[in-house]
Amino acid sequence: MKKVQVSPSLLAADMGNLVEVLRRVDIAGADMIHLDVMDGEFVNNLGIGFPILEAVRRYSRLPMDVHLMLRHPERHIDRLKGLGVGHFSVHLEIDSMNLELLSRFRSDSTTVGLALRPETPIEDSFPFLSEVDRILLVSVNPGFSGQKLQDHVYQRIESVLTEARRQGKKDLKIQVDGGVTVENAPLLQRAGADILVAGGYIFAQSDIEGAIKKLKSI
Repeated sequence: MKKVQVSPSLLAADMGNLVEVLRRVDIAGADMIHLDVMDGEFVNNLGIGFPILEAVRRYSRLPMDVHLMLRHPERHIDRLKGLGVGHFSVHLEIDSMNLELLSRFRSDSTTVGLALRPETPIEDSFPFLSEVDRILLVSVNPGFSGQKLQDHVYQRIESVLTEARRQGKKDLKIQVDGGVTVENAPLLQRAGADILVAGGYIFAQSDIEGAIKKLKSI
């Protein structure tokens, strides 16, 4: 069975000790850093902004995994690309979503994902599968950390992978964001998840390194 990658979500970390948090995450062997960028419109919260993104780029060597919970992500494409972001996830539910928008985020050094809220029918993603590298399944109500994973995410993983195979898309990655713990991680892996985003679980532990290593050992 394939190994999962772990993307610690910085939204749940102690921002007052950002440099130390990044150091510990790096030492623990995290595969990337998950960064929730929110505008207070698409979700009812304000998240990580450009000053934090710039600091992460300065103090961490890990790829930046940026989840854009923005009503108008197209307004920030050039500035985000200038930070050297490794991966973008853009929400299917925004008004401007189309294949051209996804292509604007892509470059030789970036990959692009399509993010879905828990209530969005998984079938709505099917027309986009051939054009994205990942599907990001949000498994809690988006915008706030510390929630319990919604169990229907397992079926959603299986459904989108079945459709990807039908379309001949063999390299699609599945990322799950929200409520991930060491208890449900094996179930997510068996369902077909490739990348686990975990914030509340990791940063609630005194041993951040140990928490990341446990997830990576699944």
